[in-house]
Amino acid sequence: MISIRSTSTETNIRGEEDAKHADIYAILLGTLIDSWRIDLHDSLPFFLVQLPNYIETTYPETWPILREAQMKNARGKEDVEILCALDCGDDYNIHPIDKTKIGKRLGQLVLKTLYDFNELILFPILKRWKRVDQDIVLEFSNIEDGTILLEVDGFEHEYRIEEGKTVVPNAKLTISYAYKNNPKSLVMHNELPMFPFYLNVE
Repeated sequence: MISIRSTSTETNIRGEEDAKHADIYAILLGTLIDSWRIDLHDSLPFFLVQLPNYIETTYPETWPILREAQMKNARGKEDVEILCALDCGDDYNIHPIDKTKIGKRLGQLVLKTLYDFNELILFPILKRWKRVDQDIVLEFSNIEDGTILLEVDGFEHEYRIEEGKTVVPNAKLTISYAYKNNPKSLVMHNELPMFPFYLNVE
């Protein structure tokens, strides 16, 4: 837990403990970042570790919302970086014992971001999507080929990634990848997992 009392606000950010606040977590996390920067009079860089896989029983299916809130802040604020840890959790342990993999990734991300080291820390990620006739075309960065398990309108299907793209036919409402508390079918490239995503394609 991170607990902050500042001149402008008091913020409690518990990360994995904030499942009960999932609907406002994006605001809480953004407030934490802004308040630290205001109090320190500095554009302090932040490095976020997206929540790993875990079986959350008290607040089912809230961890995908928390991960999405973390990504929203990483994309919406300057000098905020994020790493994916979907392959680093323990099913029934909220605090995974083995933190070596996360620590290594975080170190690589810091070296690359702050010190311009040539670190290969390029997570696969959905770059954009577009509708082409009745199909949805997903375009990815940092991966060219592979297999991805997508949930399309509530049903799971496997699709091929070829030349960094996947075509999903006849999607009407939603497409998501690894949008679960404890996803198991992960896309990996260079030993790095793809960031989860959820799309409303209506």
